[in-house]
Amino acid sequence: MILTFHTYHSLFFHPRSNLADGENDWYKHGWAAMTSSLVEIQNAISLAFAKNWDSGTYTSAEVGLGQHFTVRERKAVWRSKCSLLKGEFFIATHNRLWALFLPSLLGDEFDELRGGMTDRAADWYDDKVEELQKSEEHRICDAIGPLMKNELDILSMAKESIALPVTLQSLMEEVRNADDALLESIKSHLIAGLVVFENHKSPVLPTFHSVFDNCIVGIFAELQTFMSKVASLTIEYFGRELVTRAVTMTHLKHGGLAAVGSADLDLVVRHLLDKDEVRNLGQAETMMPAECPFGK
Repeated sequence: MILTFHTYHSLFFHPRSNLADGENDWYKHGWAAMTSSLVEIQNAISLAFAKNWDSGTYTSAEVGLGQHFTVRERKAVWRSKCSLLKGEFFIATHNRLWALFLPSLLGDEFDELRGGMTDRAADWYDDKVEELQKSEEHRICDAIGPLMKNELDILSMAKESIALPVTLQSLMEEVRNADDALLESIKSHLIAGLVVFENHKSPVLPTFHSVFDNCIVGIFAELQTFMSKVASLTIEYFGRELVTRAVTMTHLKHGGLAAVGSADLDLVVRHLLDKDEVRNLGQAETMMPAECPFGK
């Protein structure tokens, strides 16, 4: 679902006169604020992928790389070969989503949303968050960035290696698709909640409890689906043995749910969103040590 400028302005910059003070706070600081943040993040990620992955050349060596079939959404796609440099940009963009943007999105504003859940739904959510944060899928999502970076480092040592192999480019295409789908699906749940505020005078009546609960739980379910997808792609490409070594690295940095509430997280994210996302990509941390202990 695409938010037009008129709808976006109406939702985020006009107070809801039909709401009581408590309801308006929940709307303003929870639903509207999180949707606004989501749209900013989605725009930043989409722009970064469009400029640094889908198009453009950065060195003379990239000219004339040709084309090949890659896989996206399990379908063969004929597209231009991507250089190793574009692979670096890709990893930086995905890492930002996992390690910075998602933890920020699931922080204070999401807490505001969860404050309006029924007790039963809130108890379920707390148990599931702890379970998922400790899951293998979460650790694999932490590890895929370093694994892809290690793959690029190995390729860069080859004398004539300029373009990404079709298999690695296909992996990145699939991860990019998962990134896009996650943000779009979260937005759809937030808009479903906003519609209740727009269409009803007293949206917090018991009649609507299940609607809000389903939206909030749905956001979490989308994150769970995303993590399972990324974990499956990682194991399929790198193999179980290498992935197992990667997730047990003592210096592996954690994103996702594990990074929610991290010191200065919101400040860093706001700085990135206020700056030129595309220009700053080359400065992003790749979360890789100088020497990788799980090389192929």
